[in-house]
Amino acid sequence: MKIATNLLLMFVLLSASCGNRQNTNDSGSENIPDDKVKVVYFHYTDRCVTCNAVEKAAKEAVEQMAADDVVFLHYNLEEPEGEKAGKKYKAAGQTLLVVSGDHRYNLTTDAFMYARGNREKVKEMIQEKIKAIKG
Repeated sequence: MKIATNLLLMFVLLSASCGNRQNTNDSGSENIPDDKVKVVYFHYTDRCVTCNAVEKAAKEAVEQMAADDVVFLHYNLEEPEGEKAGKKYKAAGQTLLVVSGDHRYNLTTDAFMYARGNREKVKEMIQEKIKAIKG
């Protein structure tokens, strides 16, 4: 029941927040070795304030760690490179993942819930997962 409630909440938040859209057209590069920890954000061309806040928090989390073995990638799912990466990481829509090898953490729901009101919490969640992967 809790999962259904969280999914419903995420849907409502995305529906409500994506009314104020902003165009961007940039994507990441996947020439990264598999042993690196990747914070991967998938988005669409038209993005709302919340979508941009999630990306900003994720990017800041990686930059603050200043680790050579952690990278931030972002993909536009409407572009060929993003579509290919989306299939690889099984991202069907706006998604925030922390991945490395067999480790895969999906932080999408919490990231969208807190990105605008408590960006520090989003950064802490990302950094916790990175630390868990790195041991």
